[in-house]
Amino acid sequence: MSAAIKTKTSASIRIDTDLLNTLKSNAKKDNRSFSNYMEGICQGLREVKMIKDGKLKSKSADELFDEL
Repeated sequence: MSAAIKTKTSASIRIDTDLLNTLKSNAKKDNRSFSNYMEGICQGLREVKMIKDGKLKSKSADELFDEL
């Protein structure tokens, strides 16, 4: 069985400078790349939406935060 190959692409966005600096600082504290950190946040948001839609068992806020 072959694993699906995920492709990645770059994106240019406009974001508040203070927010960007906070996200970069948090990524560095977690010893993660900025890209990896943002992917984790996006995955967390996907899970929250799935919980809201009843497609995933509810998790506590602490559990969701710990996964980031």
